Amino acid sequence: MDDNIKEAVIECKCGSSALTVADGKAILHVQCGCEDCRQALQWGRMKGGVEPDPLPRLYYLRSDIVDVKGKDYMKAFKIRADGRSTRIFCINCYSVLGVDHPVYQSNVFLNFPKHCNNGGDLSIPLVAYVHMIDYSDDIGPLPTEDVPLFVTNRFQQERQRKFAIPEFANTFKEPTEPIRGMTLTSLIESLGPVTVLDLGAHDADNEEIRDGYADEPDTSLVVLGMAKRYKTQLPSARVVQKPYHFGPLIRTIEALLNESVGGRS
Repeated sequence: MDDNIKEAVIECKCGSSALTVADGKAILHVQCGCEDCRQALQWGRMKGGVEPDPLPRLYYLRSDIVDVKGKDYMKAFKIRADGRSTRIFCINCYSVLGVDHPVYQSNVFLNFPKHCNNGGDLSIPLVAYVHMIDYSDDIGPLPTEDVPLFVTNRFQQERQRKFAIPEFANTFKEPTEPIRGMTLTSLIESLGPVTVLDLGAHDADNEEIRDGYADEPDTSLVVLGMAKRYKTQLPSARVVQKPYHFGPLIRTIEALLNESVGGRS
């Protein structure tokens, strides 16, 4: 075994759960503007986790886990049924221990060092900003570091430019040596059914829908999900983000019904 390869422990903030990886040296470092990362970390914060940065820092490590501590405190979540990323949270402190995605092919996994205690080697410099199509200056400061910036993976030309960067090209390759432990994918499978949070995307921000509401000032509307642009038109109680509790939602709807019929139930 290469003497330069050192194990590292990735532990939740409360110490209830941890992963030991065979190689603790990060092989890719990016900052991500995607809505999915932001929503998942904001949900964790709502449950008691760490406040996320607008542009979180992501580090990729080889998916080779040689020891697991506190498995009973680990649970796998997706933010939506059609979401592709699966995240392992500690359900005691809502740290994020690791993230899996089909694109990784179980060769690597993603980690947010701010949202756990990562004892590995994170010295690799920032390589790029990615998925910036979901990011705007009303979310946070604009990027300042002089590294490549990629808006989307939709276009082949942009994917080719990204994977022309050696760090991207090498990160997702199949490892040349067999792993010593298990992959993050296998760990997720061992945790039981993945919980789908059903967090709303930003479809409600669609301009046509919003403008239609603006043209009907007497309409009683409750928006379920994330709809930032409605904030100037609706009282805050009318925008209910998922996951929501049915009691307050029903009371809001009942109040609107009472208003619409002049106070009659």
